[in-house]
Amino acid sequence: MFPDIAEETPTKYPPDFQHTRIQDRKDNYHWKLAIEKYLGPIVTDLVRMGAKQILYTHDPNERLNPGAAIWFSRKKETFDYSWQDGLNLDSPAPTLAEIDEAYRALAAKYHPDRPGGGDPEMFRRLADHRKEARAWILGSHQQLELCVPCDAFSETRLNLAAIRFAIAAFRRLESVGIPGILDRTLSKTFAALPPNIP
Repeated sequence: MFPDIAEETPTKYPPDFQHTRIQDRKDNYHWKLAIEKYLGPIVTDLVRMGAKQILYTHDPNERLNPGAAIWFSRKKETFDYSWQDGLNLDSPAPTLAEIDEAYRALAAKYHPDRPGGGDPEMFRRLADHRKEARAWILGSHQQLELCVPCDAFSETRLNLAAIRFAIAAFRRLESVGIPGILDRTLSKTFAALPPNIP
């Protein structure tokens, strides 16, 4: 794929997205390019508009769900990596079992019900460290708050073409002096991408 875009299946739509009924999906034979030819300009436009993270979601079974959604953030990712020191983990990529084991060992030491009182504040911080470590390993630490989804067409490439032209239109609006139009329009419409933490 592209170096500036992550790819994930199945398609992740915003919670309030109104899906197109199967019989209402359209074809557009003027948009004949392959998926990659639409993704490239999408990434280019979003990066020029200040996107720091981009995620392309689609369904592997195009017949059942040809829709696509491009999630992105224009905010710089700020993530706290203190979980490594907090859980005494040397590895930058520990397994979930290693995270849980490190947490349990330290939690037993600082638990408030421990004889002598433990340390409630440290116990709470350990729980936060465990959550942050698991989010990092599972890849759910990213907060992608903006989304341009489309399922109005019968093929994934056609839906990507529609997304590509929508983003290009937003970019043109911003270039003529309407700054923040994308943020204002999409952030009022859609919630952030839900995390994948099991």
